[in-house]
Amino acid sequence: MNEELTTDEQKTLEKLYKSLAHRIVQGESKSSIITDLITQGWDSESALELINNIEETVEEYEPPPEEWRRAKARRYIAAMLIGAVFLAAGIAFFVIGIISPEYEYILPIGLLVFGAINFFWGFGMWSKYRK
Repeated sequence: MNEELTTDEQKTLEKLYKSLAHRIVQGESKSSIITDLITQGWDSESALELINNIEETVEEYEPPPEEWRRAKARRYIAAMLIGAVFLAAGIAFFVIGIISPEYEYILPIGLLVFGAINFFWGFGMWSKYRK
């Protein structure tokens, strides 16, 4: 069975790749691009795989513009701040729990875990994109 693409199909595929690569470089979120692909008839797994492949290719062969890197770093600073707020809240509730004799520790532990994960994930990604 011959699965070669016709010239028109190749041109259409190249246009799609260029369009998606441009949207990725401009900083558009993966979820909105994937949603657009799903509305065009793609299944979610194929759309995610396509976007990940294009993103890897863009990062590998073409250095991203400085503005794009700064925008990505700012997004991860926000994630770090949210994580820090949840960590602080978790610590505060934990201290209140130590003072109060009958206190459930589920909320502070959840806040601490969520805050730590969010903070360190944001820090790792921020350090990847900062300059």
